[in-house]
Amino acid sequence: MATPPRAAAWPVPQSLNDESSILVEFYFKETAVVFSCYDSPLNPFRTTVSALWENSPVMYYTLQSMAAASLTDSFPQLASMGPQLRKKAITLLEKEDAYDHKSLLALLMLGGTASWHDPRDLGLTFFNTARKRLETMSTSGNNNARFFEEALIYWEMLLSFVTDNDDLMPLKDGAYTKEYNPLRKVPHPWTGIARDCQYAVQEVGRLIRHERKLAHARNFATHARIKQLRQAMARAGELEERLLELAHPVESDVVNPEDNETPVWHLLNLAEIYRRTGLIQLYHVFPDLLQRRLPHDESADTEMRGDDTAAPSPGSDKDVSPFVHCDWLTSFALQTLELLKSIPLESGTRDFQPFLLVALCSELRIPRPETTSNTGPSLASTTTTTPSGVFPSGTVPEVSVRSIQVSRMRKVLLGRLTALLHVLPPKPIQLCLNIVKETWSQMDTAAQSGASEADDVYWMDVMIANGWETTMA
Repeated sequence: MATPPRAAAWPVPQSLNDESSILVEFYFKETAVVFSCYDSPLNPFRTTVSALWENSPVMYYTLQSMAAASLTDSFPQLASMGPQLRKKAITLLEKEDAYDHKSLLALLMLGGTASWHDPRDLGLTFFNTARKRLETMSTSGNNNARFFEEALIYWEMLLSFVTDNDDLMPLKDGAYTKEYNPLRKVPHPWTGIARDCQYAVQEVGRLIRHERKLAHARNFATHARIKQLRQAMARAGELEERLLELAHPVESDVVNPEDNETPVWHLLNLAEIYRRTGLIQLYHVFPDLLQRRLPHDESADTEMRGDDTAAPSPGSDKDVSPFVHCDWLTSFALQTLELLKSIPLESGTRDFQPFLLVALCSELRIPRPETTSNTGPSLASTTTTTPSGVFPSGTVPEVSVRSIQVSRMRKVLLGRLTALLHVLPPKPIQLCLNIVKETWSQMDTAAQSGASEADDVYWMDVMIANGWETTMA
């Protein structure tokens, strides 16, 4: 439990005294909890901030701005106060001549919560500044540097799916260090125990977003474009292999974060979900990767549907039908979401799940409906409700084990995102919900007409087309 906050040791405007004390208290009671995947003395956004805020005007205004953003849905009068407090913190931060761990911590807090105030503000300036400042710090034996380096890995993973590569300051060659492996691993408040996995998923995001933006540009076929596609395919294969080879530590090798709501197995499950999500993105955008691994005969495919392995084994060179490809992806996504579902909503990891929920939504395909026969019972006046809308008269969704599984999992996914509206600052989560619902709507509309385009609907395309990029955490 946090120590009740005391009055600031330096003067604050009289008009803010009452509100500021409430916001400081709320930060330590609620906001610090959602800003880490566990809450305990190991959570620096509670303990370190608690030690700094009284003597740091930047931290004082920063934590208040975060608390105000968390409360604006219930108290609209705070809507203008949050940005004002944030602006004060930024102004003070810009005046600092030298950056230390306190300044870097403020950059993480201000940048990571930019979307809390404006859902389309990705905090890119803060990310790039933090990376530039961090590169001046030595990572050798420097625990502070290791903490910030790992925080940027998670942050960049989120950004890689929602912003173009040119907007992110690149990591210098050789600047990324392999994960430090002590006898027991201490979970990081942002990456948990998935540092290397999230770094790989970040590279997946960069590759996929670049390819989808080129697809939207409708570039003509040229030798240069063909060469670029081949390079992208080769890179996708490298990332697939990296994700397949990743292994997570066993539970006994992870330090317990001392959060009753977040045992170690939650962090292990979350790491595996990140790995699977990265593979699913690659297999959706680069279907040939999956085709070369799927068996070409349907009997073998039937056996694989119940398989809980990370990916199929290398198979025949023969073509695999789009149906088999999509069916396997749906099965794998259902398994992955079952793993996520096993983590209780009370877990501290819930606040790090929105990206995963959105990234998996476009694999939840409801089987195409069958058109009713003219000789059969008339359905002219009937409709059938689905999780994303209503099938038109004259069609009914295929009733099968798969369609029931998908329908139920859609409800689980939608329910968890909706619940997060009441836990996290709602503006970014609302955009996540928009992406999911529109993705399903487009999939179902295409499926109703029997069009194969239903299999091509992808959440990132929906997000880009509607300008719904946001920080999904």
